Amino acid sequence: LSRETKVLEKLPHTEEAIPGKAATCTEDGLTDGVKCAVCGEILVAQEVIPATGHTEEMIPGKAATCTEDGLTEGVKCAVCGEILVAQEVIPATGHTEETIPGKAATCTETGLTDGVKCAVCGEILVAQEVIPATGHTEEIIPGKAATCTEDGLTDGIKCSVCDEILVAQEVIPATGHTEETIPGKAATCTEDGLTDGIKCSVCGEILVAQEVIPATGHTEEIIPGKAATCTEDGLTDGVKCAVCGEILVAQEVISATGHAWGEWTVVTPATCEEEGMEQRVCANDASHIETRAIPAMGHTEELIPGKAATCTEDGLTDGIKCSVCGEILVDQEIIPAKGHTPEIIPGVKPVCGEKDGLTDGEKCSVCGAILKEQTVIQAPAHQRGEWVVVVEPTCLIPGSEVCYCSVCGEKLDERFTWPLGHVDEDGDGFCDRGCGARVEPPEGYTFDTFRCKMCDEYEKNKDVPFVGIIYSIVHFFVHLAHYIGYLT
Repeated sequence: LSRETKVLEKLPHTEEAIPGKAATCTEDGLTDGVKCAVCGEILVAQEVIPATGHTEEMIPGKAATCTEDGLTEGVKCAVCGEILVAQEVIPATGHTEETIPGKAATCTETGLTDGVKCAVCGEILVAQEVIPATGHTEEIIPGKAATCTEDGLTDGIKCSVCDEILVAQEVIPATGHTEETIPGKAATCTEDGLTDGIKCSVCGEILVAQEVIPATGHTEEIIPGKAATCTEDGLTDGVKCAVCGEILVAQEVISATGHAWGEWTVVTPATCEEEGMEQRVCANDASHIETRAIPAMGHTEELIPGKAATCTEDGLTDGIKCSVCGEILVDQEIIPAKGHTPEIIPGVKPVCGEKDGLTDGEKCSVCGAILKEQTVIQAPAHQRGEWVVVVEPTCLIPGSEVCYCSVCGEKLDERFTWPLGHVDEDGDGFCDRGCGARVEPPEGYTFDTFRCKMCDEYEKNKDVPFVGIIYSIVHFFVHLAHYIGYLT
């Protein structure tokens, strides 16, 4: 037998893929490789893909309240969910007592005792109790008598605590002037006289002024002379006024043996404006009398007190009169009433749905009279304003918005806003919003057709309060699991 040996050609490798694995936060991954399915030779070696490391995400803490414990902030990996920094319990703070000021009871309104509340959470710890109203304490408002020109007032009654008028004062009409004659005086030879005048006997006001009567001039009369005696001088004839006695031509003395004059005595007392007269008599002959003038005293000034003008009543300047004869030396002048000095009474802004307000009022800053009453402003209802963004949503994380009252600023509502979702308009497989996430769908799907098992449930419940938020979070993590498994 013969044997023939034949060399067979080398068979080509049969390629078989060696599946790679994605790198995780803590473990390296491998690229896809290739080996021969027959002989096992490695045709394309797998390369190590370094572990990605954790992506830190803040776990929000919550502040401790008076009655509930809080939590510190923690840190977890946003990819694998591993807790990197655990949250710690912050013990409840307990209530912080704050006094709720009471108010004293008034005559007509009840008061309140002091209460206690928590300054942090507002819980009432000690309730305020009602203090009954005290009732009015009567006090006499003194009246004033009516004068000639001004009305008077009866006594009134007010509360000495709150000043409320309990019995109003009534007006007593002015009495009017009581006329009294001011005696005139006759004109003399050298001095003017005065007609009768009229004044008020109560207040002294001049009602009819006195008028001047001109002086009459002298009426001459011979003063008979007499012979000098042993005890008296003689006198030549002289001339005097027959009316006033003034010596017009003096008698000349014819020397006598000497007189024995007595003391000077007042015959006519001097007045404020007129001279008086005094005389002395010779002790040897009572017919011998010597006279002399007493100078006028002049007026003795006395102040007539004025009164200050008020907001509504005229005043008077100080005047001057003679304290002896009562003559008015300086008339009092009228000081016009000042009028009110307006001052704003600040209004109170109303609180939506809670408390009425007041408009501005006006009073006199001098006398306190109310010039413009305050009126009540009805408390308005809350007015919903625009939604205000508190936290902007990201591709995968919801945001939040708050609605405030546009009048008083009170927070009326808050809501979550849905995640924006990834956008890949340029088709590079990564989100265009700046988050850098890979958004390419698994093989065989497009971005618009890829749906998880939660998609339908999410669509049905996304608008349900609270439940929609839960579905949103679960929906997000289901998609995230798909992307980690298929889109690496």
